[in-house]
Amino acid sequence: MAGIVSNEERFVIDIDSLREILRNPNTKNLLDASAILRRLLLDGHALMHKVAKGRDFKPRFVVPVYTPMPTSIPKPDFWWTDPSMVQDRSTKNLGLDAFLSEPLHLVDGANITVRQVIDYVANVGGGVHQGKPRDEKAELIHETSDQTIIMGHAYPLASIRGIAQVTFTALIPLYFRVRA
Repeated sequence: MAGIVSNEERFVIDIDSLREILRNPNTKNLLDASAILRRLLLDGHALMHKVAKGRDFKPRFVVPVYTPMPTSIPKPDFWWTDPSMVQDRSTKNLGLDAFLSEPLHLVDGANITVRQVIDYVANVGGGVHQGKPRDEKAELIHETSDQTIIMGHAYPLASIRGIAQVTFTALIPLYFRVRA
């Protein structure tokens, strides 16, 4: 037992919560999703790894393949992709590290990755706590987050919905193994 509930119970609670958040992706729910994503995927020894241990499970995060922009065309100041929009697109299956390193945004010429978005929304944007940006990418997100609104949310928060969908889909097989 690790705390009040076991890792398996916490995992089931988190996946159930992601399901509900995806049904109603309002601001409060998306902030909550960032905390869940941090716990599942980022924290020291991620909860996903603790629960998968001994269950012969390797998650595959399915994301669209995007064609890079030609270098002859000036890059935009801002580019955004939704990692959950895989319909009618080529896809790629990624392990956790590759998924977390996947670029979601190009902001002022800098790539912003899945990991950086989760970390920013959870640790600066208010998902776990509100804080000050601790590195250059977090500072860049912080300075530009209110300049682009997507689906009624600042772009980092809108991105959490797509990240949550991809994560939910990748981890639902583990959820069913735990529940069995």
